[in-house]
Amino acid sequence: GPAMRDLAEISVEDLFKEGDIAVADMLDLRTQTFRRSARRKELEKFMHAWPATSSGAPKLSSDEDKVRFGTAMWILGRVREGAEVLSSVKEHAAGAYFWARTQIELNRPNDAAEALRPLATRNKKSEPVRLSYVEALMALGQSDTLSEAVAAVVADFPESADALAFKGMLQDLEGDHEGALDLLKQLLLVLGEWH
Repeated sequence: GPAMRDLAEISVEDLFKEGDIAVADMLDLRTQTFRRSARRKELEKFMHAWPATSSGAPKLSSDEDKVRFGTAMWILGRVREGAEVLSSVKEHAAGAYFWARTQIELNRPNDAAEALRPLATRNKKSEPVRLSYVEALMALGQSDTLSEAVAAVVADFPESADALAFKGMLQDLEGDHEGALDLLKQLLLVLGEWH
């Protein structure tokens, strides 16, 4: 794909300053905070410095603030608190996406799928949104909707290891264990070429 900017070089503060926080950047940041304690400390420091109201609660004066604050909470693994903040900005695309991520982690796939369905329709080119929708449907179990969503995501993102993995899980759910195994072999080849 195109050369990605190296997010590790960008400060947490700058990542959150951008007008509309980018879903892919935030997902990357979450991976970084799990792998690097320095990155996690930087995010915690950023959250600690967040302006507060007179009662000491975080000052969240705009929807953008709520999206940023709730997403940062989610990144730090404070999923319930993040969900609470994000629940008020579900009409905001990034807000809806990260709220749905919290719902998947809180084991509420139904709510997640409901929030992600319109997002997946509107953001056909967003791999994270499309994959999260499939993930929520997968957690709900086998359905025609799941089969359609998996077929569509594999067609639109043929290079995506995650999309292929979901296809394998679906084949397994449907009882096509041989197909699932073949797909797993294909997946290992794809991953082998990447690393």
